Amino acid sequence: MVRSVTTEHFYCDACDSKYETEKQATECENKPVEDLPKWAVVGKEVTGFFYCHFCRVGHTVGKIVRVYGPTPFDDQFEHTQVQIPRRNDLHVYYLWVIVPCGSCKRNLEFRMALPQLKPNKRF
Repeated sequence: MVRSVTTEHFYCDACDSKYETEKQATECENKPVEDLPKWAVVGKEVTGFFYCHFCRVGHTVGKIVRVYGPTPFDDQFEHTQVQIPRRNDLHVYYLWVIVPCGSCKRNLEFRMALPQLKPNKRF
């Protein structure tokens, strides 16, 4: 027997996340959005600490390949990787950074939060 089921979902206007109840969606909408600086665009070089797990060498310069957000706070990633307090009440941005390793010649991809990176002032 075939039956038709209609489901209703609610979406946050800031991050476009899907929720089961209207209350959850409005709570998410009320959270502020993290400021995206002008230097956080695809193709810009950034500095931070990047570690190659293949050859065990640290690097400092990478290039942004993707800006993702605003998105709800990712509790597990923030707790293990970012460890910056007071970010759990925000819609946050994450940057995907490619770092070329000079030793093993691999392109390493990292997901980083905005406070972990700084613009490269080389140019």
